[in-house]
Amino acid sequence: MWYQSVEDVVSFFIFILTGVLIWMLMRRPKGIPPGPVRIPILGSTALFTGTHPGDVLASLQRQYGDIFSIYVGNKLLIFFNGYEVFKEAFVKNAAVFSTKASTLITEKLGQGKGIVSTNGVTWKEQRKFTLGALKEFGLRKANLELRVQTELKAFIAAIEQMVNVPFDIHDVTQTAIANVICSITFGQRFDYNDPEFRQYVQGIDENMQDVGVSTVVNFFPILEHLPGDPFKIKKVFKNIKKMEKFIEGVVQRHLEDFDESNIKDFTDAYIKEMGLQSENNPDTSFTGKRSCFGEPLAKAELFIFLAGILQQFTLECTPGVKPPSLKGKFGVTNVPERFNIKIVRRSQTPTNSVLIENTETLETSTSESN
Repeated sequence: MWYQSVEDVVSFFIFILTGVLIWMLMRRPKGIPPGPVRIPILGSTALFTGTHPGDVLASLQRQYGDIFSIYVGNKLLIFFNGYEVFKEAFVKNAAVFSTKASTLITEKLGQGKGIVSTNGVTWKEQRKFTLGALKEFGLRKANLELRVQTELKAFIAAIEQMVNVPFDIHDVTQTAIANVICSITFGQRFDYNDPEFRQYVQGIDENMQDVGVSTVVNFFPILEHLPGDPFKIKKVFKNIKKMEKFIEGVVQRHLEDFDESNIKDFTDAYIKEMGLQSENNPDTSFTGKRSCFGEPLAKAELFIFLAGILQQFTLECTPGVKPPSLKGKFGVTNVPERFNIKIVRRSQTPTNSVLIENTETLETSTSESN
């Protein structure tokens, strides 16, 4: 019958058009670095094989070279590997690569404020102020080392209670590092047993690990609405709310005690700048509170803490327990797996101890005194 022939022709053209559409969706635009095959809707499935992401990316580097690309959903990701590649991109062509990508998570967290989730004029304005204020209140070498050494004393006192007993040093280390940052931003440190501060630090720690799982929602936003919380996105935002509540309490106390003639820390400096900018520039970006403390702080903490620990203790693996994997857990960074260690006090403490005995003691705050 003639209509059967028409149906055959229509089916044939649908088949051809479908094939062309799939081919167009799978092909890579001209000039895009090489990478694995792109599957429509899903993208490149290499990262979803169940293998550790670090192993997957290392395998792709061996296969495609130091610059390769993959698609996740409809978003293109380009990966750089190696010193020379990074130097070419972020030193020689810094202006080209300075813009940060906008994602569902960063948009919800940043709300167009601060440094982490902004670009252009807002980013430049916030970054300029932040760098200047942090140098004034914490990142100058002498000031920074003093703050780290002060916190190191409290840290050593905390871990001394665990000498010769296997324990997980993770939580107390995270608390100490957070306290150094608080001393710069808030002008005070918190007691290690302060329940509000511990909840704040725990929220940061959990999000650093969970965001690795939650990242998939950036590429497939509809997954945010699945029942339950399979990608931990609801947990991430719940932790953010708790952290913001803690910070809001500290900022509120700064606002109540604010004295323009006595700027004590980064928060005071930011409040003052907000006032100046709102008077002189109604379109100012000074309404956010997120910032990055930069490389100097991390280097100082790493060196002084490690030196302080090793001058007084020997670190040992827990007897009879297999050491943790060096692959780590994929999150905001590649964080190590949790494990126990044993610390043994050295028989003699070096006379050139990194601890400074006559340092100024930063104000210690607990939830009770607040």
